[in-house]
Amino acid sequence: MLLGIAGMVGSGKTTLARALASRFGLQLALESVDQENPWLEPFYSSAENMRTYALHLSCIFSQRVRQRLEKELPQTELWPAAPAPTFRMTSPV
Repeated sequence: MLLGIAGMVGSGKTTLARALASRFGLQLALESVDQENPWLEPFYSSAENMRTYALHLSCIFSQRVRQRLEKELPQTELWPAAPAPTFRMTSPV
């Protein structure tokens, strides 16, 4: 079973995921919030930038989650072997 939780930054996704994992014995696959992400600083720098860089940040998170899941989950019909779409965004710095 694969369970995904989506929501805005700071809405409690990680808290809910940890509670569900604990309650039902699930393996956690949290998205990485690392400092190598070029969109974190611009996103959090102002309310206007949150609107400007929200898509950029979401795309990077989605790409990293998919890459990690491809390594961690066994190949199944629900997770086809087709390559993930690639994209490139120029860093704001």
